Amino acid sequence: MKELRLTVAISLLAILIANAQIPSIVWENNYGGNYVDETQDIIINNNNNIVFTGYISNSGGDKFFLSELEHNGNVIWQKELGANSLNQAQSIKQTSDGGYIIVGFTSVTSTNLDVWVVKTDSIGNIEWENEYGGSNEDRAYSVLQTNDNGYILVGDSHSDDGDVNVHYGNTVYPDIWIIKTDSIGNIMWEKSYGGTNEEEAYCIINSSTNSFVVCGYTSSNDIDVSGNHSANADFWLFEIDSIGNLLNQKCFGGTNSDFAFDIKLVGDNSYVAAGSSMSNDGDVSNNYGNQDFWVLKIVDGNIEWENNFGSSQYDKAWSLDTDLDKGVIVVGEVGAADNDVAGFYGGYRDYWVIKIDDFGNLVWEKNYGGSNEDRAFSVVRYPNYGYVVGGSARSDDYDVSNNLGQFDAWILLLNNPVNIDNISSSNDMFLYPNPTKGKITVQAEGIESIEVFDITGKHLTGFQNLSGLKELDLSKNTKGIYIIKVTTQKGVVVEKVVLE
Repeated sequence: MKELRLTVAISLLAILIANAQIPSIVWENNYGGNYVDETQDIIINNNNNIVFTGYISNSGGDKFFLSELEHNGNVIWQKELGANSLNQAQSIKQTSDGGYIIVGFTSVTSTNLDVWVVKTDSIGNIEWENEYGGSNEDRAYSVLQTNDNGYILVGDSHSDDGDVNVHYGNTVYPDIWIIKTDSIGNIMWEKSYGGTNEEEAYCIINSSTNSFVVCGYTSSNDIDVSGNHSANADFWLFEIDSIGNLLNQKCFGGTNSDFAFDIKLVGDNSYVAAGSSMSNDGDVSNNYGNQDFWVLKIVDGNIEWENNFGSSQYDKAWSLDTDLDKGVIVVGEVGAADNDVAGFYGGYRDYWVIKIDDFGNLVWEKNYGGSNEDRAFSVVRYPNYGYVVGGSARSDDYDVSNNLGQFDAWILLLNNPVNIDNISSSNDMFLYPNPTKGKITVQAEGIESIEVFDITGKHLTGFQNLSGLKELDLSKNTKGIYIIKVTTQKGVVVEKVVLE
């Protein structure tokens, strides 16, 4: 009889889990005021809290906006930085002293835009700040702290004076501009990259060989750039050393316009990049008729796989993060419900979140938002909780519960669904007794985390930094079927548990 109950329960589990692979909203919140507010970047800090940055507007202009949130979305602190002008933060990282480095652009002391870098303490108070640029428009979109406790930031520049020593071609067209500073913001070196046409960069990351990898786009095919597929934009990835020397570069795309907005290191000299593509030739194997999400895995400079995702309308991928199962979460904006997109709320844009596996196949997808314009700009995996997605929302219906004015900084926590295809046993892990009356022991070598989910995929609890035996107590839970997800140094194992 017990075997029958277990068989029926597992069959029911397969049905329920198959329908529960799409993550649901754990909570969603609007942050900001009565004007235009956006989330541009989200990180998880050393306290396992959420920290985001972007900008907040009032009748006088925009200010850098940054805040720390608890795991339930409640505000711990928030700050508005800058005078009333155009100040928009684009990227944030936590620094080795527990503070934060934020980059973006400002027009406080210039008629055009300058790069603005702000260093704060752990609660957002300014420790130092600096502007960089020339007499034209200059912006920063991404920043890293370097091994010498300095900083490296990337963006674009239209200038050929001031802090900018070289500009390629007409200053109507921007070059990619990279600045290396010391620990208090003094420029150690700066360099321009690109050709005589247009370049912009949106992300800089550490490589696996102590260099830096930059992603963006180029419309050039001279000076630093070779291999562009046309006079339109290509994904452009390049590598520099610690003093800015160009080590290698490569263009990816087709004869239409293709833009790279984010990139992550996934192995030795192995990367996943995401952006948008309008091409249907060259490196791009498909297009749904307008602009699609385009995601590609690059190993040793060559494409291992690439895939487009989206609808027949305008779709753009802005951010990605890696998952524990080697899959990738990609977020952006979507404009219709067809092709890969099952749902659309009928406005101008929805948040669109997709999960793809390690081979570039679509695992699940879901739109979030309302009947107005909602655009996702950042995603981060949140250990033990799921995924945090942020951007801007103008809606006040469907998934968006409380619009504060025009566009709000809208952040949502999505649970981490359990995929039935990944439920498997392993000879390297023992989980007993099963079925259980309440207590269950997990035994494996090199346990990094244990997560417990119910049959809807809702995350119930989690533990990190474990090893050897671990006893879980499920006795306070309702009788039924639960999923135990164990991440070890060898990989991820997911087991079904019956609580009697």
